[in-house]
Amino acid sequence: VHGVLELFWDGRDSQYLKNLSAVALQDTVEQAADKVLAEFNAEHDLAFSASFIQLEKERLVKLVTAWLLEVEMQRMQDFEVIACEQENNIEIEGVRIKLVVDRVDKLADGRLLVMDYKTGNKIDFKNWGQATITEPQLPIYAAFLLQDEEVGAVCFAKVTLDKAGFA
Repeated sequence: VHGVLELFWDGRDSQYLKNLSAVALQDTVEQAADKVLAEFNAEHDLAFSASFIQLEKERLVKLVTAWLLEVEMQRMQDFEVIACEQENNIEIEGVRIKLVVDRVDKLADGRLLVMDYKTGNKIDFKNWGQATITEPQLPIYAAFLLQDEEVGAVCFAKVTLDKAGFA
């Protein structure tokens, strides 16, 4: 899912999505899925059969297309995707940490929106005010990675067929 969305959004913005026809959207997502799955299978010594790859492609295309139509296209404010799957190395309290930010959007007002893709329905962010938190990546991104930027929001992007949306 991450790879397909990364290829879809690479160098693109909300207007690109809104201007796509249904056929062009389907083709673009299918091409991204084909590329991601071919690379994945090659990295795993072609361990996956053609029928498995086809089933996974159908699942990815259905999931990503639904996400794009039902959530991304419905966003009210224009945005530009400025980073996808961006790797960063930071040091926190003497500990070196490698972080991969799923996506950063620049909103029409110049602020940033930081997203972490999730494909499951269980997302725990209600403990962010506690001493120990279970999903620390978004607060870390906002506090340490993007400290010189104006972050308008951090959110989990729930890329699911049921109850897709932002949390």
